[in-house]
Amino acid sequence: MIRRKVPKLLILIGTIIIVLIFLVWQISWFISWQSSNFIFDGVEVNGIDIGGLDIESAQEKLNTHTKNELLDSSIELHYEDIYKSIALNEFLSYDTSERIHEAYSIGRTGNRFADYITMARSKLLGRQFELTPLIDLQRLEASLIQISDVYYIAPTDAYIVSFDPEAMLGNRMVIVNDIPGRSLDIISTAESIKNILLSGKDSVECIVSMESANITQEILQSIDSIPISSEYTIRDITAENESAILQIIGSGRHIIINPGAEISVINFLEGEEYIYYSMPDGGTKSDYEKALTNLIPTQIFIASVMSEVDITQRSLGILNKSDLPAGADTIINQYGDMIVKNNMELPIILRVGYKTQNTTSQIFCEIYRTPMENATILRSVIKPGDSNTRIKILRVYVDEKGNPINSVLIETIN
Repeated sequence: MIRRKVPKLLILIGTIIIVLIFLVWQISWFISWQSSNFIFDGVEVNGIDIGGLDIESAQEKLNTHTKNELLDSSIELHYEDIYKSIALNEFLSYDTSERIHEAYSIGRTGNRFADYITMARSKLLGRQFELTPLIDLQRLEASLIQISDVYYIAPTDAYIVSFDPEAMLGNRMVIVNDIPGRSLDIISTAESIKNILLSGKDSVECIVSMESANITQEILQSIDSIPISSEYTIRDITAENESAILQIIGSGRHIIINPGAEISVINFLEGEEYIYYSMPDGGTKSDYEKALTNLIPTQIFIASVMSEVDITQRSLGILNKSDLPAGADTIINQYGDMIVKNNMELPIILRVGYKTQNTTSQIFCEIYRTPMENATILRSVIKPGDSNTRIKILRVYVDEKGNPINSVLIETIN
């Protein structure tokens, strides 16, 4: 009976000794690692083994690996058939210190039992940490700006091809439609890249913004409204006088003046050959010459002023005409042209014509532009002085009842 118990006792004692040896070994191993300055074995950051290294060595190893990785990595941007890429090192970095300190803290929380379990599990299964990418949005946006040209398409403004004053209201112009453009939405694309990278992907679709044209078809159509006009009335016109006017105007003249452009009235009326080569100094006082050099330019001046169109050059005509605002009379000759400039952001159409009704005839100038908020009239303010008379030409804005509400000084004549 005693012989049977001896082997069992020996087995028990042996087992206890083995357990004690294991416990002593584990305790020694645990205390040794806790008292060391090394990161526990089996710890990896971004797949890079940093076990057995101190904090400084681990950080140097991680920095080297991540730097090389960023040099060889890029984010691909695509939109339709356009593909571009940006190197990640232009805007992305990693803060390795936080993860390294987190890795170093394994088994060092102060709870010995929990620390031991954590270390034992890490020894058997390993422990993985991932670096969080730090994205410098300002640098990313700067990189996107550098490649934004490949995505940019400039919008195309609508423009007027032709104008038919005899057509019905709303159908006088033939317009080529505007075409919207596009541009890279820098801020939204940068935010999308940030989200994609944080999710672990390396390709992103660019976000673009559509850009409207400055001049659209709808805006141009608003020009085809009731024009602002100036008229010169002639009663009981002679056949010779009418023939001279029609020689200049014909069935009517018009010109489309684009924003910022200017025209010569001499060229517009096709009077350069007569004015520069045939007209004698001082003129001939003929019906043709009077209409060409005085009557029609004066109506262009008045209509332009009322339409807020700039007259950058003109020569003053006779001051004592009773049927015009004093100082509005205009002449063109060998020594002075009249220049009309479209100072607005949209095209205008300037038209001169001739019409008759019963015994009354009219030379007129019409300017088609976007509707004005208020109607306008031209007014002269005459202030006699001791040595001369001062005339101020004003554009006066009036309400629906014709009452003045504001005015702008156009010119002062002494």
